[in-house]
Amino acid sequence: MTPRALRWLPLLVLLLTACEFSLAGDVTPPPDAIISHADSTPVALEYPPAPADPAAGAAIYTQSCAPCHGASGLGDGPQANMLPVQPAPIGLTERADAAAPADWYRIITQGNLDNFMPPFANQLDLQQRWDVLAYTLSLSQDPLAAEGGEQLYARHQEAIQAALPLADIRQMAAYSRNAIIGAVEQAVPSLASAELLALGSYLQAISLGAAPQAPAAEGEPAPNGALRGQVQDGTDGELAPGLQVTLFGYEGQTLVHTQTAEVNAAGRFSFDDVPVGEGRTFFASVDYLGLSYFSEFLSEGEREFSQPITIYETTHDTSQLAVERLTVILEFERPGFVRVVQQYLVSNIGMRAVTPTAEGAPVLLYDLPEGASDLAFSEGVFRERYLPTQQGFGDLRAVLPGLQTYQLLFAYEMPYTRNLDLPLVLNLPVRSVAVLVQDGSVTLQSADFTEAGEQQIQDAYYRAYVSNGTYSAGDTAELRLRGRNPQGSGGLQAVLASDGVVVGLAALTVAVGLLWLWLRRMQASPDEVLAQITRLDERFAAGDIAENQYKRQRAALKAQLRRVMKD
Repeated sequence: MTPRALRWLPLLVLLLTACEFSLAGDVTPPPDAIISHADSTPVALEYPPAPADPAAGAAIYTQSCAPCHGASGLGDGPQANMLPVQPAPIGLTERADAAAPADWYRIITQGNLDNFMPPFANQLDLQQRWDVLAYTLSLSQDPLAAEGGEQLYARHQEAIQAALPLADIRQMAAYSRNAIIGAVEQAVPSLASAELLALGSYLQAISLGAAPQAPAAEGEPAPNGALRGQVQDGTDGELAPGLQVTLFGYEGQTLVHTQTAEVNAAGRFSFDDVPVGEGRTFFASVDYLGLSYFSEFLSEGEREFSQPITIYETTHDTSQLAVERLTVILEFERPGFVRVVQQYLVSNIGMRAVTPTAEGAPVLLYDLPEGASDLAFSEGVFRERYLPTQQGFGDLRAVLPGLQTYQLLFAYEMPYTRNLDLPLVLNLPVRSVAVLVQDGSVTLQSADFTEAGEQQIQDAYYRAYVSNGTYSAGDTAELRLRGRNPQGSGGLQAVLASDGVVVGLAALTVAVGLLWLWLRRMQASPDEVLAQITRLDERFAAGDIAENQYKRQRAALKAQLRRVMKD
Protein backbone atom coordinates (compact mmCIF):
# COMPACT_ATOMS: atom_id res chain seq x y z
CA MET A 1 0.00 0.00 0.00
CA THR A 2 1.32 3.44 -0.86
CA PRO A 3 2.08 6.06 1.84
CA ARG A 4 -0.81 8.13 0.48
CA ALA A 5 -3.25 5.30 1.13
CA LEU A 6 -1.75 4.60 4.56
CA ARG A 7 -2.54 8.16 5.64
CA TRP A 8 -6.20 7.47 5.09
CA LEU A 9 -6.23 3.90 6.47
CA PRO A 10 -8.29 4.76 9.59
CA LEU A 11 -10.91 6.45 7.43
CA LEU A 12 -10.88 3.53 5.02
CA VAL A 13 -11.49 1.06 7.85
CA LEU A 14 -14.40 3.22 9.02
CA LEU A 15 -15.91 3.40 5.55
CA LEU A 16 -15.50 -0.31 4.88
CA THR A 17 -17.08 -1.16 8.21
CA ALA A 18 -19.96 1.29 7.76
CA CYS A 19 -20.55 0.96 4.05
CA GLU A 20 -19.57 -1.67 1.52
CA PHE A 21 -18.85 -4.65 3.76
CA SER A 22 -21.67 -4.19 6.22
CA LEU A 23 -24.02 -3.84 3.25
CA ALA A 24 -22.88 -7.16 1.81
CA GLY A 25 -23.68 -8.76 5.18
CA ASP A 26 -23.72 -7.33 8.67
CA VAL A 27 -20.19 -8.56 9.34
CA THR A 28 -17.14 -6.55 10.39
CA PRO A 29 -14.40 -7.16 7.78
CA PRO A 30 -11.30 -9.06 8.86
CA PRO A 31 -8.05 -7.11 8.80
CA ASP A 32 -6.74 -8.91 5.72
CA ALA A 33 -9.82 -7.81 3.81
CA ILE A 34 -8.44 -4.29 3.94
CA ILE A 35 -4.86 -4.84 2.87
CA SER A 36 -4.61 -8.22 1.16
CA HIS A 37 -3.38 -8.17 -2.45
CA ALA A 38 -3.20 -4.36 -2.49
CA ASP A 39 0.25 -4.32 -4.05
CA SER A 40 0.55 -7.94 -5.18
CA THR A 41 0.45 -9.53 -8.61
CA PRO A 42 -3.03 -9.29 -10.19
CA VAL A 43 -5.33 -12.16 -9.36
CA ALA A 44 -5.84 -14.94 -11.85
CA LEU A 45 -8.89 -14.50 -14.05
CA GLU A 46 -11.71 -16.93 -13.24
CA TYR A 47 -14.87 -17.33 -15.25
CA PRO A 48 -18.47 -17.70 -14.06
CA PRO A 49 -20.11 -21.13 -13.94
CA ALA A 50 -23.24 -19.66 -15.59
CA PRO A 51 -23.88 -16.70 -17.92
CA ALA A 52 -23.59 -13.38 -16.14
CA ASP A 53 -26.96 -12.10 -14.89
CA PRO A 54 -27.15 -8.28 -14.79
CA ALA A 55 -30.52 -8.43 -13.01
CA ALA A 56 -28.93 -10.31 -10.10
CA GLY A 57 -25.97 -7.94 -10.29
CA ALA A 58 -28.27 -4.93 -9.94
CA ALA A 59 -29.26 -5.93 -6.41
CA ILE A 60 -25.62 -6.43 -5.43
CA TYR A 61 -24.66 -3.11 -6.98
CA THR A 62 -27.40 -1.27 -5.10
CA GLN A 63 -26.20 -2.67 -1.78
CA SER A 64 -22.43 -2.76 -2.17
CA CYS A 65 -21.47 -0.25 -4.87
CA ALA A 66 -24.08 2.50 -5.18
CA PRO A 67 -23.33 4.07 -1.77
CA CYS A 68 -20.02 5.32 -3.22
CA HIS A 69 -20.29 5.02 -7.00
CA GLY A 70 -23.88 6.29 -7.16
CA ALA A 71 -27.02 4.75 -8.62
CA SER A 72 -25.94 5.64 -12.17
CA GLY A 73 -22.24 5.04 -11.61
CA LEU A 74 -21.23 8.71 -11.73
CA GLY A 75 -19.21 8.66 -8.51
CA ASP A 76 -21.86 10.65 -6.64
CA GLY A 77 -23.19 8.18 -4.08
CA PRO A 78 -24.21 9.30 -0.57
CA GLN A 79 -20.89 8.05 0.88
CA ALA A 80 -18.70 9.58 -1.86
CA ASN A 81 -17.99 12.78 0.06
CA MET A 82 -16.57 10.79 2.96
CA LEU A 83 -13.67 9.60 0.81
CA PRO A 84 -10.55 11.70 0.10
CA VAL A 85 -10.73 10.56 -3.55
CA GLN A 86 -13.89 10.72 -5.62
CA PRO A 87 -15.10 7.22 -6.54
CA ALA A 88 -14.44 6.36 -10.17
CA PRO A 89 -17.30 7.42 -12.50
CA ILE A 90 -17.72 3.89 -13.89
CA GLY A 91 -21.06 4.81 -15.47
CA LEU A 92 -19.46 7.28 -17.90
CA THR A 93 -19.57 5.88 -21.41
CA GLU A 94 -16.08 7.02 -22.42
CA ARG A 95 -14.56 5.39 -19.35
CA ALA A 96 -16.42 2.10 -19.71
CA ASP A 97 -15.87 1.92 -23.49
CA ALA A 98 -12.11 1.70 -22.87
CA ALA A 99 -12.35 -0.93 -20.10
CA ALA A 100 -11.93 -4.66 -20.68
CA PRO A 101 -14.27 -6.82 -18.52
CA ALA A 102 -11.20 -8.76 -17.32
CA ASP A 103 -9.68 -5.60 -15.86
CA TRP A 104 -12.84 -4.61 -14.03
CA TYR A 105 -13.27 -8.18 -12.73
CA ARG A 106 -9.81 -7.96 -11.16
CA ILE A 107 -10.63 -4.60 -9.57
CA ILE A 108 -13.88 -5.98 -8.12
CA THR A 109 -11.99 -9.01 -6.82
CA GLN A 110 -8.84 -7.47 -5.34
CA GLY A 111 -9.86 -3.82 -5.02
CA ASN A 112 -7.80 -0.71 -5.67
CA LEU A 113 -6.91 0.73 -2.30
CA ASP A 114 -4.94 3.64 -3.74
CA ASN A 115 -8.36 4.87 -4.91
CA PHE A 116 -10.12 3.51 -1.78
CA MET A 117 -11.88 0.71 -3.62
CA PRO A 118 -12.15 -2.33 -1.28
CA PRO A 119 -11.69 -5.96 -2.44
CA PHE A 120 -14.83 -8.10 -2.74
CA ALA A 121 -13.21 -11.54 -3.11
CA ASN A 122 -14.31 -12.48 0.41
CA GLN A 123 -17.75 -10.90 0.12
CA LEU A 124 -19.01 -12.07 -3.28
CA ASP A 125 -18.63 -15.47 -4.87
CA LEU A 126 -17.36 -15.91 -8.43
CA GLN A 127 -20.80 -15.80 -10.06
CA GLN A 128 -21.84 -12.72 -8.07
CA ARG A 129 -18.71 -10.82 -9.13
CA TRP A 130 -19.47 -11.48 -12.79
CA ASP A 131 -23.14 -10.61 -12.26
CA VAL A 132 -22.30 -7.23 -10.74
CA LEU A 133 -19.69 -6.70 -13.48
CA ALA A 134 -22.35 -7.27 -16.16
CA TYR A 135 -24.70 -4.82 -14.45
CA THR A 136 -21.94 -2.24 -13.98
CA LEU A 137 -21.15 -2.35 -17.71
CA SER A 138 -24.86 -1.99 -18.49
CA LEU A 139 -24.90 1.40 -16.73
CA SER A 140 -22.96 2.89 -19.64
CA GLN A 141 -24.17 0.61 -22.41
CA ASP A 142 -26.33 2.29 -24.99
CA PRO A 143 -29.86 1.25 -23.97
CA LEU A 144 -30.80 1.53 -27.61
CA ALA A 145 -28.73 -1.56 -28.33
CA ALA A 146 -31.45 -3.87 -26.99
CA GLU A 147 -33.21 -4.12 -30.31
CA GLY A 148 -31.11 -2.12 -32.73
CA GLY A 149 -27.91 -4.03 -31.92
CA GLU A 150 -29.72 -7.34 -32.19
CA GLN A 151 -31.09 -6.44 -35.63
CA LEU A 152 -27.67 -5.35 -36.86
CA TYR A 153 -26.04 -8.50 -35.49
CA ALA A 154 -28.62 -10.71 -37.23
CA ARG A 155 -27.94 -8.84 -40.49
CA HIS A 156 -24.14 -9.19 -40.31
CA GLN A 157 -23.79 -12.23 -38.08
CA GLU A 158 -21.45 -14.22 -40.30
CA ALA A 159 -18.91 -11.43 -40.74
CA ILE A 160 -19.02 -10.49 -37.04
CA GLN A 161 -18.56 -14.06 -35.84
CA ALA A 162 -15.55 -14.39 -38.13
CA ALA A 163 -14.01 -11.27 -36.55
CA LEU A 164 -14.80 -11.90 -32.86
CA PRO A 165 -14.80 -15.04 -30.65
CA LEU A 166 -18.20 -14.15 -29.19
CA ALA A 167 -18.90 -17.62 -27.79
CA ASP A 168 -15.65 -17.72 -25.79
CA ILE A 169 -15.86 -15.55 -22.68
CA ARG A 170 -12.21 -16.38 -21.91
CA GLN A 171 -11.18 -14.45 -25.00
CA MET A 172 -13.92 -11.82 -25.04
CA ALA A 173 -13.14 -10.76 -21.47
CA ALA A 174 -10.05 -9.05 -22.89
CA TYR A 175 -12.09 -7.00 -25.41
CA SER A 176 -13.19 -3.51 -24.43
CA ARG A 177 -16.18 -2.01 -26.21
CA ASN A 178 -13.77 0.11 -28.23
CA ALA A 179 -11.87 -3.03 -29.26
CA ILE A 180 -15.13 -4.74 -30.27
CA ILE A 181 -16.15 -1.72 -32.33
CA GLY A 182 -12.74 -1.68 -34.02
CA ALA A 183 -13.00 -5.36 -34.98
CA VAL A 184 -16.56 -4.94 -36.30
CA GLU A 185 -15.62 -1.83 -38.27
CA GLN A 186 -12.94 -3.80 -40.10
CA ALA A 187 -15.26 -6.74 -40.72
CA VAL A 188 -18.25 -4.63 -41.88
CA PRO A 189 -16.84 -1.28 -43.11
CA SER A 190 -20.21 -0.11 -44.44
CA LEU A 191 -21.67 0.43 -40.96
CA ALA A 192 -22.30 3.98 -39.73
CA SER A 193 -20.86 5.26 -36.47
CA ALA A 194 -24.12 5.00 -34.52
CA GLU A 195 -24.59 1.42 -35.77
CA LEU A 196 -21.11 0.53 -34.54
CA LEU A 197 -21.90 2.00 -31.11
CA ALA A 198 -25.11 -0.01 -30.85
CA LEU A 199 -23.30 -3.19 -31.89
CA GLY A 200 -20.48 -2.56 -29.42
CA SER A 201 -22.90 -2.51 -26.49
CA TYR A 202 -24.91 -5.47 -27.75
CA LEU A 203 -21.93 -7.68 -28.57
CA GLN A 204 -20.21 -7.02 -25.26
CA ALA A 205 -23.41 -7.99 -23.46
CA ILE A 206 -23.88 -11.28 -25.34
CA SER A 207 -20.20 -12.12 -24.96
CA LEU A 208 -20.85 -12.17 -21.19
CA GLY A 209 -23.93 -14.29 -21.78
CA ALA A 210 -26.23 -11.43 -20.83
CA ALA A 211 -27.83 -10.05 -23.97
CA PRO A 212 -29.99 -6.99 -23.27
CA GLN A 213 -33.67 -7.60 -23.75
CA ALA A 214 -35.65 -5.54 -26.21
CA PRO A 215 -38.70 -3.89 -24.67
CA ALA A 216 -41.93 -5.75 -25.20
CA ALA A 217 -44.19 -4.33 -27.85
CA GLU A 218 -47.29 -2.64 -26.51
CA GLY A 219 -50.49 -1.53 -28.16
CA GLU A 220 -51.04 -1.18 -31.88
CA PRO A 221 -48.09 -1.35 -34.28
CA ALA A 222 -46.65 2.01 -35.23
CA PRO A 223 -48.00 3.50 -38.46
CA ASN A 224 -45.58 3.76 -41.37
CA GLY A 225 -44.54 6.85 -43.29
CA ALA A 226 -41.73 8.39 -45.32
CA LEU A 227 -38.96 10.69 -44.02
CA ARG A 228 -36.95 12.89 -46.38
CA GLY A 229 -33.98 15.20 -46.22
CA GLN A 230 -31.03 16.78 -47.98
CA VAL A 231 -27.25 16.40 -47.87
CA GLN A 232 -24.99 19.20 -49.03
CA ASP A 233 -21.24 19.67 -49.37
CA GLY A 234 -20.26 22.83 -47.50
CA THR A 235 -16.83 23.06 -49.11
CA ASP A 236 -17.38 23.22 -52.86
CA GLY A 237 -20.99 22.08 -53.33
CA GLU A 238 -19.87 18.92 -55.18
CA LEU A 239 -21.22 15.80 -53.49
CA ALA A 240 -19.15 12.64 -53.81
CA PRO A 241 -21.01 9.74 -55.46
CA GLY A 242 -22.14 6.74 -53.45
CA LEU A 243 -23.00 8.55 -50.21
CA GLN A 244 -25.25 6.75 -47.80
CA VAL A 245 -27.34 8.15 -44.99
CA THR A 246 -28.51 6.12 -41.98
CA LEU A 247 -31.74 6.74 -40.08
CA PHE A 248 -32.06 6.02 -36.35
CA GLY A 249 -35.45 5.90 -34.64
CA TYR A 250 -35.88 6.15 -30.88
CA GLU A 251 -38.75 5.43 -28.55
CA GLY A 252 -37.75 7.10 -25.32
CA GLN A 253 -34.18 5.91 -24.77
CA THR A 254 -34.51 2.78 -26.90
CA LEU A 255 -33.38 2.37 -30.48
CA VAL A 256 -36.34 0.83 -32.31
CA HIS A 257 -35.46 1.34 -35.96
CA THR A 258 -32.46 1.70 -38.26
CA GLN A 259 -32.54 2.11 -42.03
CA THR A 260 -30.04 3.05 -44.73
CA ALA A 261 -30.71 4.98 -47.94
CA GLU A 262 -28.70 6.23 -50.89
CA VAL A 263 -28.12 9.93 -51.49
CA ASN A 264 -28.99 10.89 -55.08
CA ALA A 265 -26.97 13.21 -57.31
CA ALA A 266 -29.00 16.21 -56.10
CA GLY A 267 -28.28 15.36 -52.47
CA ARG A 268 -31.79 14.18 -51.67
CA PHE A 269 -32.57 11.06 -49.64
CA SER A 270 -35.77 9.32 -48.63
CA PHE A 271 -36.60 6.65 -46.09
CA ASP A 272 -39.81 4.85 -47.01
CA ASP A 273 -42.02 2.61 -44.91
CA VAL A 274 -40.67 3.99 -41.61
CA PRO A 275 -42.62 3.01 -38.45
CA VAL A 276 -43.42 6.54 -37.27
CA GLY A 277 -45.49 6.08 -34.14
CA GLU A 278 -46.49 8.21 -31.21
CA GLY A 279 -43.57 9.39 -29.10
CA ARG A 280 -40.92 8.37 -31.63
CA THR A 281 -38.07 10.62 -32.70
CA PHE A 282 -35.61 10.19 -35.55
CA PHE A 283 -32.27 11.54 -36.72
CA ALA A 284 -30.04 10.76 -39.69
CA SER A 285 -26.27 10.65 -40.05
CA VAL A 286 -23.73 10.58 -42.87
CA ASP A 287 -20.18 9.27 -42.54
CA TYR A 288 -17.73 11.04 -44.86
CA LEU A 289 -13.94 11.02 -44.94
CA GLY A 290 -13.74 9.58 -41.44
CA LEU A 291 -16.12 12.06 -39.83
CA SER A 292 -19.78 11.69 -38.84
CA TYR A 293 -22.33 14.42 -39.56
CA PHE A 294 -25.79 14.49 -37.99
CA SER A 295 -29.19 15.97 -38.71
CA GLU A 296 -31.53 17.56 -36.22
CA PHE A 297 -34.18 15.39 -34.54
CA LEU A 298 -37.58 14.86 -36.09
CA SER A 299 -40.43 14.68 -33.60
CA GLU A 300 -43.82 13.06 -33.99
CA GLY A 301 -45.67 14.31 -37.05
CA GLU A 302 -42.58 15.76 -38.79
CA ARG A 303 -41.61 14.15 -42.08
CA GLU A 304 -38.90 16.43 -43.50
CA PHE A 305 -35.50 17.34 -42.04
CA SER A 306 -35.68 21.12 -42.23
CA GLN A 307 -31.91 21.69 -42.30
CA PRO A 308 -29.55 19.92 -44.71
CA ILE A 309 -26.87 17.62 -43.32
CA THR A 310 -23.75 19.56 -44.27
CA ILE A 311 -20.57 17.59 -44.85
CA TYR A 312 -17.12 18.98 -45.57
CA GLU A 313 -13.97 18.13 -47.40
CA THR A 314 -10.96 17.82 -45.12
CA THR A 315 -7.58 19.48 -44.71
CA HIS A 316 -4.60 19.24 -42.37
CA ASP A 317 -3.90 22.97 -42.56
CA THR A 318 -4.43 24.58 -39.15
CA SER A 319 -3.73 28.09 -40.45
CA GLN A 320 -7.49 28.56 -40.92
CA LEU A 321 -8.04 28.17 -37.16
CA ALA A 322 -8.02 30.92 -34.55
CA VAL A 323 -8.83 31.08 -30.85
CA GLU A 324 -11.72 33.50 -30.43
CA ARG A 325 -11.47 33.50 -26.66
CA LEU A 326 -9.05 32.07 -24.15
CA THR A 327 -10.14 32.18 -20.53
CA VAL A 328 -7.67 31.38 -17.75
CA ILE A 329 -9.02 30.89 -14.23
CA LEU A 330 -6.58 30.82 -11.31
CA GLU A 331 -7.73 29.41 -7.98
CA PHE A 332 -6.04 28.69 -4.68
CA GLU A 333 -7.60 25.71 -2.98
CA ARG A 334 -4.76 24.19 -0.99
CA PRO A 335 -1.46 25.40 0.44
CA GLY A 336 1.40 25.47 -2.02
CA PHE A 337 -0.59 25.14 -5.26
CA VAL A 338 -2.62 27.13 -7.76
CA ARG A 339 -5.26 25.47 -9.92
CA VAL A 340 -5.11 26.67 -13.53
CA VAL A 341 -8.27 26.21 -15.62
CA GLN A 342 -8.03 27.04 -19.34
CA GLN A 343 -10.96 27.25 -21.74
CA TYR A 344 -10.35 27.61 -25.49
CA LEU A 345 -13.06 28.61 -27.95
CA VAL A 346 -11.84 28.06 -31.52
CA SER A 347 -13.26 29.12 -34.89
CA ASN A 348 -12.53 27.52 -38.24
CA ILE A 349 -12.74 30.33 -40.79
CA GLY A 350 -12.02 27.99 -43.72
CA MET A 351 -14.36 25.79 -45.71
CA ARG A 352 -12.81 22.44 -44.80
CA ALA A 353 -12.80 20.34 -41.66
CA VAL A 354 -9.34 20.25 -40.10
CA THR A 355 -8.39 16.63 -39.39
CA PRO A 356 -5.26 14.79 -38.19
CA THR A 357 -2.30 14.57 -40.57
CA ALA A 358 -2.18 10.82 -39.94
CA GLU A 359 -4.02 8.23 -37.89
CA GLY A 360 -3.23 8.84 -34.24
CA ALA A 361 -1.79 12.32 -34.87
CA PRO A 362 -3.32 15.24 -32.92
CA VAL A 363 -5.10 18.09 -34.69
CA LEU A 364 -4.36 20.72 -32.05
CA LEU A 365 -1.39 20.89 -29.68
CA TYR A 366 -1.40 22.37 -26.20
CA ASP A 367 1.77 23.15 -24.24
CA LEU A 368 1.82 22.78 -20.47
CA PRO A 369 4.23 24.74 -18.26
CA GLU A 370 7.03 22.88 -16.52
CA GLY A 371 5.84 21.57 -13.19
CA ALA A 372 2.19 21.08 -14.20
CA SER A 373 0.45 18.13 -12.53
CA ASP A 374 -3.00 16.55 -12.09
CA LEU A 375 -4.16 17.25 -15.64
CA ALA A 376 -7.95 16.96 -15.97
CA PHE A 377 -10.35 17.37 -18.92
CA SER A 378 -13.96 18.45 -19.18
CA GLU A 379 -14.69 15.65 -21.62
CA GLY A 380 -12.80 12.85 -23.28
CA VAL A 381 -10.15 10.52 -21.91
CA PHE A 382 -6.40 11.05 -21.72
CA ARG A 383 -4.45 8.70 -24.01
CA GLU A 384 -7.60 8.17 -26.07
CA ARG A 385 -8.87 11.51 -27.34
CA TYR A 386 -5.82 13.31 -25.91
CA LEU A 387 -2.28 12.08 -26.53
CA PRO A 388 0.80 13.08 -24.51
CA THR A 389 3.50 15.12 -26.26
CA GLN A 390 6.89 16.34 -25.08
CA GLN A 391 5.44 19.81 -24.41
CA GLY A 392 2.00 18.81 -23.15
CA PHE A 393 -0.75 17.01 -25.05
CA GLY A 394 -2.58 16.94 -28.38
CA ASP A 395 -6.28 16.64 -29.21
CA LEU A 396 -7.39 14.20 -31.92
CA ARG A 397 -10.79 15.84 -32.48
CA ALA A 398 -11.41 17.45 -35.86
CA VAL A 399 -12.46 21.11 -36.07
CA LEU A 400 -15.44 21.75 -38.35
CA PRO A 401 -15.87 25.01 -40.31
CA GLY A 402 -17.75 27.81 -38.60
CA LEU A 403 -17.49 30.27 -35.75
CA GLN A 404 -16.76 28.82 -32.34
CA THR A 405 -17.20 25.24 -33.50
CA TYR A 406 -14.62 23.80 -31.09
CA GLN A 407 -14.38 24.17 -27.34
CA LEU A 408 -11.94 22.64 -24.86
CA LEU A 409 -11.67 23.06 -21.11
CA PHE A 410 -8.87 21.50 -19.10
CA ALA A 411 -7.15 22.14 -15.79
CA TYR A 412 -3.91 21.40 -13.98
CA GLU A 413 -2.06 22.41 -10.82
CA MET A 414 1.15 24.38 -10.41
CA PRO A 415 3.26 24.85 -7.27
CA TYR A 416 2.60 28.28 -5.75
CA THR A 417 3.51 29.97 -2.50
CA ARG A 418 4.22 33.68 -3.12
CA ASN A 419 5.10 34.15 -6.80
CA LEU A 420 4.95 32.34 -10.11
CA ASP A 421 5.86 33.20 -13.69
CA LEU A 422 3.36 31.19 -15.73
CA PRO A 423 4.09 31.11 -19.49
CA LEU A 424 1.15 30.20 -21.75
CA VAL A 425 2.47 29.09 -25.15
CA LEU A 426 -0.17 29.78 -27.82
CA ASN A 427 -0.02 27.47 -30.81
CA LEU A 428 -2.85 29.28 -32.65
CA PRO A 429 -3.62 32.98 -33.12
CA VAL A 430 -5.60 34.28 -30.13
CA ARG A 431 -7.95 37.24 -30.47
CA SER A 432 -8.51 37.90 -26.77
CA VAL A 433 -7.43 36.53 -23.40
CA ALA A 434 -9.18 37.01 -20.07
CA VAL A 435 -7.60 35.98 -16.78
CA LEU A 436 -9.63 35.57 -13.59
CA VAL A 437 -7.75 35.45 -10.30
CA GLN A 438 -9.63 34.18 -7.28
CA ASP A 439 -10.18 37.21 -5.10
CA GLY A 440 -7.56 37.45 -2.39
CA SER A 441 -3.98 38.55 -1.97
CA VAL A 442 -2.68 37.35 -5.36
CA THR A 443 -2.55 39.76 -8.31
CA LEU A 444 -1.56 39.48 -11.97
CA GLN A 445 1.29 41.83 -12.79
CA SER A 446 1.83 42.11 -16.55
CA ALA A 447 2.04 45.05 -18.94
CA ASP A 448 0.14 42.94 -21.48
CA PHE A 449 -3.03 42.88 -19.34
CA THR A 450 -5.33 45.51 -17.90
CA GLU A 451 -7.31 44.99 -14.73
CA ALA A 452 -11.03 45.10 -15.44
CA GLY A 453 -12.62 45.00 -12.02
CA GLU A 454 -14.25 42.21 -10.03
CA GLN A 455 -16.80 39.67 -11.14
CA GLN A 456 -18.85 37.12 -9.23
CA ILE A 457 -19.06 33.61 -10.68
CA GLN A 458 -20.80 30.75 -8.88
CA ASP A 459 -20.77 32.48 -5.46
CA ALA A 460 -17.08 33.36 -5.65
CA TYR A 461 -15.37 36.63 -6.53
CA TYR A 462 -12.64 36.96 -9.13
CA ARG A 463 -10.44 39.84 -10.19
CA ALA A 464 -10.58 40.06 -14.00
CA TYR A 465 -7.76 41.03 -16.35
CA VAL A 466 -8.06 41.51 -20.12
CA SER A 467 -5.28 41.29 -22.69
CA ASN A 468 -4.34 44.59 -24.31
CA GLY A 469 -3.97 43.06 -27.76
CA THR A 470 -4.01 39.89 -29.83
CA TYR A 471 -1.46 37.10 -30.05
CA SER A 472 0.05 35.35 -33.07
CA ALA A 473 0.66 31.61 -33.33
CA GLY A 474 3.82 30.79 -31.41
CA ASP A 475 3.54 33.75 -29.02
CA THR A 476 3.67 33.33 -25.27
CA ALA A 477 1.39 35.11 -22.82
CA GLU A 478 3.39 35.73 -19.66
CA LEU A 479 1.32 35.64 -16.47
CA ARG A 480 3.28 36.93 -13.48
CA LEU A 481 1.47 36.11 -10.24
CA ARG A 482 2.51 37.85 -7.06
CA GLY A 483 1.14 37.58 -3.54
CA ARG A 484 0.74 35.06 -0.75
CA ASN A 485 -1.27 31.92 -1.48
CA PRO A 486 -4.57 32.67 0.30
CA GLN A 487 -5.44 28.95 0.72
CA GLY A 488 -9.03 29.77 -0.13
CA SER A 489 -11.92 27.36 -0.52
CA GLY A 490 -14.98 27.00 -2.71
CA GLY A 491 -15.10 28.82 -6.05
CA LEU A 492 -14.91 27.14 -9.41
CA GLN A 493 -12.49 24.52 -8.08
CA ALA A 494 -15.54 22.74 -6.75
CA VAL A 495 -16.43 21.61 -10.28
CA LEU A 496 -13.16 19.72 -10.72
CA ALA A 497 -13.01 16.01 -9.97
CA SER A 498 -10.39 13.30 -9.94
CA ASP A 499 -9.79 10.57 -12.56
CA GLY A 500 -9.27 13.15 -15.32
CA VAL A 501 -12.92 14.17 -15.36
CA VAL A 502 -14.26 17.72 -14.92
CA VAL A 503 -17.86 17.69 -13.79
CA GLY A 504 -20.19 20.66 -13.84
CA LEU A 505 -18.83 21.86 -17.20
CA ALA A 506 -22.20 23.17 -18.34
CA ALA A 507 -22.44 25.54 -15.38
CA LEU A 508 -18.83 26.63 -15.79
CA THR A 509 -19.24 27.22 -19.53
CA VAL A 510 -22.32 29.37 -18.95
CA ALA A 511 -20.51 31.30 -16.24
CA VAL A 512 -17.51 31.98 -18.47
CA GLY A 513 -19.82 33.00 -21.32
CA LEU A 514 -21.54 35.48 -19.03
CA LEU A 515 -18.14 36.76 -18.00
CA TRP A 516 -17.25 37.56 -21.61
CA LEU A 517 -20.54 39.36 -22.11
CA TRP A 518 -19.74 41.39 -19.01
CA LEU A 519 -16.27 42.21 -20.31
CA ARG A 520 -17.66 43.24 -23.69
CA ARG A 521 -20.17 45.55 -22.04
CA MET A 522 -17.42 47.07 -19.96
CA GLN A 523 -15.21 47.63 -22.96
CA ALA A 524 -18.01 48.93 -25.17
CA SER A 525 -19.39 51.66 -22.89
CA PRO A 526 -17.30 54.63 -21.64
CA ASP A 527 -20.25 55.62 -19.45
CA GLU A 528 -20.09 52.27 -17.68
CA VAL A 529 -16.35 52.64 -17.02
CA LEU A 530 -16.89 56.17 -15.68
CA ALA A 531 -19.64 54.85 -13.44
CA GLN A 532 -17.29 52.20 -12.09
CA ILE A 533 -14.67 54.86 -11.31
CA THR A 534 -17.32 56.87 -9.46
CA ARG A 535 -18.42 53.82 -7.45
CA LEU A 536 -14.78 53.03 -6.65
CA ASP A 537 -14.22 56.60 -5.42
CA GLU A 538 -17.30 56.32 -3.21
CA ARG A 539 -16.10 53.03 -1.72
CA PHE A 540 -12.70 54.54 -0.95
CA ALA A 541 -14.24 57.67 0.59
CA ALA A 542 -16.41 55.47 2.79
CA GLY A 543 -13.39 53.49 3.96
CA ASP A 544 -14.56 50.24 2.33
CA ILE A 545 -11.35 49.68 0.36
CA ALA A 546 -7.65 49.99 1.18
CA GLU A 547 -5.70 52.84 -0.41
CA ASN A 548 -3.23 50.62 -2.32
CA GLN A 549 -6.05 48.53 -3.76
CA TYR A 550 -8.01 51.69 -4.59
CA LYS A 551 -5.09 53.26 -6.46
CA ARG A 552 -4.39 50.05 -8.41
CA GLN A 553 -8.01 49.55 -9.47
CA ARG A 554 -8.48 53.23 -10.35
CA ALA A 555 -5.36 53.23 -12.54
CA ALA A 556 -6.61 50.11 -14.29
CA LEU A 557 -10.05 51.64 -14.90
CA LYS A 558 -8.48 54.83 -16.27
CA ALA A 559 -6.36 52.74 -18.67
CA GLN A 560 -9.46 50.84 -19.71
CA LEU A 561 -11.33 54.12 -20.30
CA ARG A 562 -8.54 55.40 -22.52
CA ARG A 563 -8.63 52.20 -24.54
CA VAL A 564 -12.42 52.29 -24.89
CA MET A 565 -12.37 55.93 -25.97
CA LYS A 566 -9.65 55.14 -28.50
CA ASP A 567 -11.64 52.23 -29.91
